Amino acid sequence: MKNLFFFLLVVLSGSSLAQQFDVEVIVFKRNIAPEKVGESWPNQLPPLNLDDAIRVTTASASEDIGSENTTAQLQARGINLMPAEQFQLNTQYEALKNHAGFTPLAHIGWRQNSLDRDVSPQIRITGGQDYTGRFLKNGAPVQQSGMDVTTDNPDATTAPKDALFELDGMIRLYVQTTPLVDTTFDLREPHRRERVIGTDIADDEHETAIEEDNHQDSGQEESTVQFGHLQEVKKQVQVDEFLKAYRLEQTRKLSNNEVHYIDHPLMGLLIQVRSL
Repeated sequence: MKNLFFFLLVVLSGSSLAQQFDVEVIVFKRNIAPEKVGESWPNQLPPLNLDDAIRVTTASASEDIGSENTTAQLQARGINLMPAEQFQLNTQYEALKNHAGFTPLAHIGWRQNSLDRDVSPQIRITGGQDYTGRFLKNGAPVQQSGMDVTTDNPDATTAPKDALFELDGMIRLYVQTTPLVDTTFDLREPHRRERVIGTDIADDEHETAIEEDNHQDSGQEESTVQFGHLQEVKKQVQVDEFLKAYRLEQTRKLSNNEVHYIDHPLMGLLIQVRSL
């Protein structure tokens, strides 16, 4: 009887450890100008920490999906990429694609073991436009040849190691009794701001006269105050373009087989976890 008890314990423990999930994710942006959503956005954000993330998709036709190096890295961490024919959120993807208010930027799926947060890898997802030729990593515009580039970051003037995509970030699924997901994504958009670089005094002069009539019970008193020779001052304004990042960062508890929506004023994620 004791041997049977230990046998059942081992079998049940092995079954728990072998639990797997299929994970499917769609990342999309809202087709709305940031200044129209009534939010205050910082001009600078801390850099994304993606040093330990494994990139599995890019904006240009999944060049990293299925590569030998990426597949080996993922499999070593208990993750296998899902082929597109196994996706189950295609209806949602097409609805976003055909809606004027949204643009899908990435659609990816994978199968993974039930992993703790400390061992579950960060999966890096990129998508959308490639701004590498227009902007540097710090968001400053790429200067035309023959012009000096001034920056506080000496590495920012060199060609970036990774392409500078409109969408960049990571997602990590792990299990603590129930599945949870960490999401951190930056949506990058070109932005313009005006900067006053000087002033000009207009050639024409304007004279302003203000007359004040004060009527008092004891008599009538008239006083005239004149302000003359006021010169019009015009500001010299320069319009700067830079690449501004808007960040989504959330942790969410997930229910099995439900399609979860992670919201942000400028973007969103659809996530489904299916236990096997």
